[in-house]
Amino acid sequence: MIDKITLKNNFIQPSLKNLGAHFLHINEQKINEGQPNERKSNERKSNEGYCFNLYKNDKENENDKRKENDHALRITIYSDGGFKLDGSLRKWWFGKNSAMQDFNYQTFKKCINTLARRLVIPASDLCESRIIYLEIGGSVKLHRKYEYIIPSMLHYPRLQRATHGNETTNFKGSKYQLIAYDKTKEVFKNNPKLRDKVCKNVFIMRFEVKFNNISGSPIGNKISTIYDLANNWGYLQEFWLNCFSKIDMLKIQNPEIKTKKEFLTRRELKDYFTALAI
Repeated sequence: MIDKITLKNNFIQPSLKNLGAHFLHINEQKINEGQPNERKSNERKSNEGYCFNLYKNDKENENDKRKENDHALRITIYSDGGFKLDGSLRKWWFGKNSAMQDFNYQTFKKCINTLARRLVIPASDLCESRIIYLEIGGSVKLHRKYEYIIPSMLHYPRLQRATHGNETTNFKGSKYQLIAYDKTKEVFKNNPKLRDKVCKNVFIMRFEVKFNNISGSPIGNKISTIYDLANNWGYLQEFWLNCFSKIDMLKIQNPEIKTKKEFLTRRELKDYFTALAI
């Protein structure tokens, strides 16, 4: 359910002396993320800090070659206190090539506890971190003949539609956006022969909701911190499903033949995906 996330905590500062084998120093020089007048008055006056890559698995030394499936989170530790975390928690926990694996409530809690240990801070403090950016999503495995479901998504209330061939459909807004894409082709994009072989029969559709501004989004009254995510897990699942249900789609009697100007009702769409055991 939870995918990419950006967290910010202005009060807890992981100790540089305690960072262990899971960290890889990116930049020895301080970075600056903007001028003070670009930020709200209640935020820090300086955004200078040090950047690190944080891996889930241990490494013996900085010259070790990472496994191809490893995924790093980007950590910025600020010189005047606090830190920021950015990246895909899902890929960090399951591996970047794990197309079908998503968090449930229990695995998400394990991930957060592990992350807190890597940062050498209490999990309760990490859970108070403010969410700046969030993606929620899920993958659905279907037969390849159902790939036309992606370009058949035509309209979503108050969001602008954009497409990339038959493989991606976006509905974009200033606060949040929806995206459906062919996850199978993305995973095997660097191996064309294997991609073509797998894609003959397998179609994995990834559907995500991306919140560019949590406070101004439809979930802003429920979600602000990691603690809120854990307490509103069921709410996020229902919100994700309802977003898909609101999409107007071409009605497909046969996946290989699209009927123009005929739409699924919300009830039909909900029954369809319930049958697919989403």
